[in-house]
Formats: sequence, structure tokens, C-alpha cells
Amino acid sequence: MDALPSSPHRRARMRDVAELAKVSHQTVSRVINGVGVVAPETRERVLAAIKTLGYRPNSAARALVTQRSGLLGIISPAQSYFGPTSMQLGVELAAHDQGFLTILSPLEEFTTETLSDAIGRFSSLSVEAIIVIEPLESILLDLEHFDTPIPVVSVMSPTMGRRLGTPTATLDHIPGIRALLAHLRQLGHERIAHLRGRDGWYESREREECYRHEMWAAGLTPWVIPTNSWAAHSACEAVMELPVASMPTAFFAASDDLALGAIHALQLRGIRVPEDVSVVGVDDTPTSPFLTPALTTVRQDFAAVGKALVELALECIDKGEASARTIPVELILRDSTARARAHPLTEVPTLACDGAGRPGILSKE
Repeated sequence: MDALPSSPHRRARMRDVAELAKVSHQTVSRVINGVGVVAPETRERVLAAIKTLGYRPNSAARALVTQRSGLLGIISPAQSYFGPTSMQLGVELAAHDQGFLTILSPLEEFTTETLSDAIGRFSSLSVEAIIVIEPLESILLDLEHFDTPIPVVSVMSPTMGRRLGTPTATLDHIPGIRALLAHLRQLGHERIAHLRGRDGWYESREREECYRHEMWAAGLTPWVIPTNSWAAHSACEAVMELPVASMPTAFFAASDDLALGAIHALQLRGIRVPEDVSVVGVDDTPTSPFLTPALTTVRQDFAAVGKALVELALECIDKGEASARTIPVELILRDSTARARAHPLTEVPTLACDGAGRPGILSKE
């Protein structure tokens, strides 16, 4: 097939494809939009012409014909939290693989009003589905009150998804946390403290509830240390305030970043990890294997969640409903745990942890 001569500055048009493939422009349109009946041999000829000319269909015109925009809207936090950011990237890659473009609406603050505005903007852009990546339970509950013909799918717990009737994708982190705590108990740990994550997040609540349940079931007393954050410096500050004499033998941090902060504080105080105190986390961030010591944690596949959200969205678009997706997690054993210490800890000269989690002035407990 000989390519048509064209200016290097002129974009190929549908009529060029039709002329090269020796068909009508209506036939080219049917092939591009997947409507009507076209003989297989003719279809191959049209596709070959499209490839030869580098033709790209006008998406707006195509949407008029197919009544499909090929757009998915994403509502997510503007802050760079590891989990939501990783899910968002997973959504974008999975959508691209399915031939969809994504439009992002990052929200600095999630409120009923900002969520409503984002959904309204997406409606005006004719997105085919909206994907909500928002871990605040109070905001997720607001989805129940939005009446929109556009399918909405979200990341949330299966229980909340069933309550709201919203198709959901979720990480099944509870079995992973149970395995993590069982691992600590097998090492003889009984004084296990939990560094709780940010208030209002369903993951934070569920991890604390699981921790309390497992401790009570084992006949142990729960010890929850609030941080109201996912940032390392919050855990660092909390651990720096604990008296050495009553230090737990292990910390279960609600995230790897909180675990990092705990390890940093312990090391500043001359407390060895894991010989004196074991530390575990949740997420398996890219840096976790490279910490000193390498962090024992629960691996969460956020990319798989992103892919599952796109699958849910497309299922809703095609069928009007979708089945929930649950992504399993995995316990990753590394070097930050050891048998519970049998000796009491003694006071040692320590460095202070400043508000950013960095070494500060020399101090005494």
C-alpha cells in the first residue's frame, strides 16, 4: 500500500485514510467507531492505512458517534500519601491499557462541597465513570447522598461498600495484620504497642480494631499510642516521649512511615532494633527493604487496587453494576523483629527528635 504524499505539517485526515484504503469515509468511520458491519478484509485494509498515515481520530467527533467519551474521572487527595498516590498511578496505567484517558481532580480538602463540585465538573465533561480514592470515612459516607447517572466506584471497606451500594475495591489487610501480630507473639512479645495512624481513615480504624481484637484474644492488654498522622516525625515524637523503663518490647505501626519514625526515635535513644525492641509496619514502601534494619511489614499491592478500580468502572459502564474486588496482602519478614528482650532497658544519653524527625540537641531522659 503506497502512502499518500503529504506535508510534514499537515495532520492525516479521515479522507486520506479512505483514499489510501480505497473505501468511503463512512467505512473508515465504521471501523474506527466499531459500529456497523465491515468485511474483515476491508477492515484490515483500513487499519493498515491508519497505521501508515499515523491517523488519530478526533476524539470529540468520535464521542458524538459512539456516545462514549473514553474518559474516566479520578478524585483523590492532593497530598502525596503513599497509598492513594500509588493507587492513582495504578488507575492511570490500567485505564491507558483499556484505551481510556483519565482526568484528575485532586482535592486539597475533602468536604461534601468539594466532592460535589468535583462530581459536577466531571459530569459536564461527560466522563463515563468516576473513581474515588478517598480514605476518610466521613466523606465516603457522603457518596450515599449524591444522585448522579454516572457510575461511581471507590476504595473502601467491603462493609461500607455494601452499606452504600457502591462498587468497591479494597485491600484485605486484616489477615496480614493478624499474621504480623502472630509473628510477634511467636517471638515471645506480650507488651506490643500500636502506633495508630491518622484519625478518620478507615484503614486506621480497622487496623486498630484488629490489633485490639488480637491482643484481647491472646489475653494481652492493648496499648494504643495515637499519632493522628501517617508521617514519620509523628511516630518519632511519640516514641521519644515514652519512659525507657516502660518501653514496650515491640511496636506495631499502622504504616511503614510510622515504623520508620519509631525506629529513628529508638536509635536516637540508644535502644537497639530489633535486639531491644522489635518494630513492624504496614505497606511495604519501596524504601522499607533498605532501612536499617530492613523492615518486617505487610505488603499491599496498590497497583492491583488501581487496576481493580478500572475493572469495576468498566463493568459498571457496560453492565450497570459490578462485583466488589478484594486484593490480598502478604506478610514480608525481614530484620526488624527478634525474640522479646528478657532484660530491662536502662536510661542512656539520647538525642532529641525535633519536629521534623531529625536529630536535635543532646539531652537526658
